[in-house]
Amino acid sequence: MSIHELLDLERLGINKDVVINLGLTRGIENLHFSKLVTEAIRRGEGELSRKGTLLINTRVDDLYGEQRHTGRTPVARYIVKDAPGVDFSNSRLNQPMDRERADMIYKEIIDHINGKKEIFVANRMLGADLHNAFPFQFITSHASRALFALNQFRDLPPLDMILPGQIAQDAVTVIVLPDLNLDAEKYDLQQDGAVILDLNRRIILVAGMKYCGEPKKGVFTFLNYIYPTMGIFPMHCGANIGDDRKSAVFFGLSGTGKTTLSSDPHRTMLGDDEIAWGENGLFAMEGGCYAKLIRLDKNAEPDIYNAMKKFGALAENVVMTRGRFNYADNSITENSRGSYPLKNLPNPSETGMANHPSKIFFLSADATGTLPPISRLTTKQAMYHFLMGYTSKLAGTEVGVTEPQPFFSACYGLPFMARNLFEYAQLLEKKLKHSGAQVYLVSTGWSGGGYGVGSRIAIRDSRAIISAALNGDLENARHQVHEQFGFEMILECRGISSQDILKPWETWENVAAYRQATNRLARSFQGKFAETYKGNSAAMRLMEFGPRPL
Repeated sequence: MSIHELLDLERLGINKDVVINLGLTRGIENLHFSKLVTEAIRRGEGELSRKGTLLINTRVDDLYGEQRHTGRTPVARYIVKDAPGVDFSNSRLNQPMDRERADMIYKEIIDHINGKKEIFVANRMLGADLHNAFPFQFITSHASRALFALNQFRDLPPLDMILPGQIAQDAVTVIVLPDLNLDAEKYDLQQDGAVILDLNRRIILVAGMKYCGEPKKGVFTFLNYIYPTMGIFPMHCGANIGDDRKSAVFFGLSGTGKTTLSSDPHRTMLGDDEIAWGENGLFAMEGGCYAKLIRLDKNAEPDIYNAMKKFGALAENVVMTRGRFNYADNSITENSRGSYPLKNLPNPSETGMANHPSKIFFLSADATGTLPPISRLTTKQAMYHFLMGYTSKLAGTEVGVTEPQPFFSACYGLPFMARNLFEYAQLLEKKLKHSGAQVYLVSTGWSGGGYGVGSRIAIRDSRAIISAALNGDLENARHQVHEQFGFEMILECRGISSQDILKPWETWENVAAYRQATNRLARSFQGKFAETYKGNSAAMRLMEFGPRPL
């Protein structure tokens, strides 16, 4: 079957007349950036900055709450329950939906599309490795969302470049209709919008949800579901490549510095958020970046700042005055975002592929101020901390979060892990043993005390620490085993503002208070791990490699 046949919209029940004519009164397929920006402005979906960046505002304040659609909404996400291998044990995150209800919503969505005068279709690809790639179709009623798809996902290669056995023979489809509010009572939903993952049919439905991160993370959840069956480790991480062709991986949740630290002007950018680790090395799942923009500083983060100034970039929920962005203004949300293709960066990877990583960084925006800026982990410690995914949830990344909170998200992306969590930890162990990669735990959070007392570790210090690790400068550096956390703290690093920050208790006014805070965090680790993995004996054996309060 050809790619064109795979992407024939009639297979979805969409009226042929809507998509056969590619003029502006019918289907609009694969329009390039300028036409999509023009269409979005014409339709009133957004406005243009002085630099040509399209700005959209997705915030809604209504009976379901304030600041809706400025972050992901976990209560609105469902997985059709006939997909084998899905772990529904945490029904709060992987809410099951029966087939009958899903089919009813699907029919309403298709009827809505067929009633439109024009739709947008972007034919894209998931995965840079053609042997492990999926043809991908993004269907939407909004020009701005079609622009997001062009920015975020990869180009399909020319048909004459696709060899037999390359690119999967099953297309993945995402249908995004921000303006279609669903009847919550009729469909037994918690809100008037939903993200429905029909993994068996490889269809993702996004109705009544305006935040661009919803379809993006829906796609990521699908890949987290399917790739383990192919022996591929899907990761919520950024990755880059040095001049020596050695790659590095940066795990972390939103707000930990994953995008910032993987965007290094001296290294080739592979991707900032979703990377897969296959038999032959790393490959990007996406083709763009979805960066957090609040308080973006052109001096501290010049690559992201400049990428957002290029025509075709999409800004989401940024305050703009007289055509200029005010990244410091959080009056709309703390979670302002920017979408741009990797080509907007000065050093993007041309292939989207890299060798096996030599260094792996687990990033944590630790709001307790107790974690050292960098520590070295053994393989078992790495598995433990991967299963915990500790950080502090920062304001704005989810609706209702207004200040930092201690937070554990297994695999550094719990809401997107459709399978049993230990499956992903086993993939990590296998890849570490095969590659010999060194894992570091890096705190990009607070120093000198917790949130409200201490201060955030400077980006320049985090960059210097990462650079030292990548250059091999830390391999023989002095180190000390932390008495509660159990890992090796690095005690010397060139290029940082003060060596004292490497021993966090030396930055606190009261060492006893530091010990107490560390014990509280260690107990939180133990309690959360036991609560999450108490039914898994293999996982529970990893507890000895985690923190222990004194």
